[in-house]
Amino acid sequence: MKYSLVLGGGGAKGSYELGVFKALKEMNIEITSIYGTSIGALNGALFIQGDIDRAQRLWSEITARDVMDIEENIESLLEVGGISSTLEFMMHVISKRGVDITPFKRLLEEVVDEESIRNSPIDFGIVTFSLDDFRPVKLCKSDIPKGKLIDYLIASSALPAFKKHTIEDKVFIDGAFCDNIPLSLAVNGDASNIIVVDILSPGIVERADTSDFNVINIKNPFELKGSVLNFNRENIIFNMNLGYIDGKKAFGYLRGYRYYFNVDGSIYDLTKKYISSLSSKDIINIYNYFGIEINPKEIGISKAILDTIMNTLKLYSGENIISKESILRASLEITADFLDIPKIKVYNIEDFIKEIIKSINEVLFNLNEEDYLDYIKNSVLLTDKKKMSKALLDSINKKSNLAFYAKSCRLEQTTLPFRKVVSRLYPRLSIAAVVLLFLDKEGYITLI
Repeated sequence: MKYSLVLGGGGAKGSYELGVFKALKEMNIEITSIYGTSIGALNGALFIQGDIDRAQRLWSEITARDVMDIEENIESLLEVGGISSTLEFMMHVISKRGVDITPFKRLLEEVVDEESIRNSPIDFGIVTFSLDDFRPVKLCKSDIPKGKLIDYLIASSALPAFKKHTIEDKVFIDGAFCDNIPLSLAVNGDASNIIVVDILSPGIVERADTSDFNVINIKNPFELKGSVLNFNRENIIFNMNLGYIDGKKAFGYLRGYRYYFNVDGSIYDLTKKYISSLSSKDIINIYNYFGIEINPKEIGISKAILDTIMNTLKLYSGENIISKESILRASLEITADFLDIPKIKVYNIEDFIKEIIKSINEVLFNLNEEDYLDYIKNSVLLTDKKKMSKALLDSINKKSNLAFYAKSCRLEQTTLPFRKVVSRLYPRLSIAAVVLLFLDKEGYITLI
């Protein structure tokens, strides 16, 4: 099966794309064309050359001073990030009338082999924007004059903060100003399958009709770190690793929503052990923990609560039709999220449960009984959302709050109306508490 690869712009966050490409190579995904904007164009050129190890070394070692002619204090500002640092950097840009990117050009002359790219069977296209003509410029490699590939790569990534970049007396700026994710090039290519890597950076994205294509989107709105000009090495390595496991997950080699799990039969075995074996009494207890009453008079409220819980589980399952296996995995992910269990790691499901047990036991060991009693005093007085105390809501996502809530449900020290409100307003808390209550029932933790 042949694929086109579309790489979005986003500066220093582009190391994520390298991680994705590394995963694609390992999975033997056949790429017949690559289209990119800005850093996506630069990465595309490196990918076509095929030297992944060199590209990885380059990304691992690159600094802001390898791209721009700036002093150490300005580089430090970009490392720090934030509004004040950005404003100070912009003042520097204004004072210099644009930042000199001669180091960037020298770097490209060192790492880009134009002849190799032109001779490759992989098609290549880039996007830039002509200020003189005030229009997008979209070029495949056959459209770019020989000897000018590096010039056009720079044109595709020429931020307004840089000194103006000209080709044949015309000024070009970053392609993000017209099409930051060039699907429009891919739909005119030769592949019916398109992989889109979006590194979630500002820019205009031109609409393209992909109704006749199989499009696989790879992005991570939760964990991707850094900003366009922040070449913090830790962020770069982190994003590279993140792109790698997201690439594997996109093709079914890993499972999960915000966490990553090996694909094997263990989830089915655990589902049979933990969910399929639930007795009618267990199910009634779970309904009770969610505040659901088996009562015809409460059917409307109970249905609303159940819908909220199931919609939350469906979101975390990442599946349109939720199965028992995905309910288990989603419930465990929600619980792990409360407990701040590391996400950028590949787990097997048994080890994941062990991490949850270890983490919640540490929380339970350090619980303060006086704080718990205060929690109960607050919670038992609450019967609807209008009476929710601000102090309680402010702490709703803390590890200790999860433990307090699960413990109070276990001892029936929270009122049924309160549990109804929590399930409606904070379904993740209710779901995570039920996981802890189940672990308590199985003897893995002790809530009392």
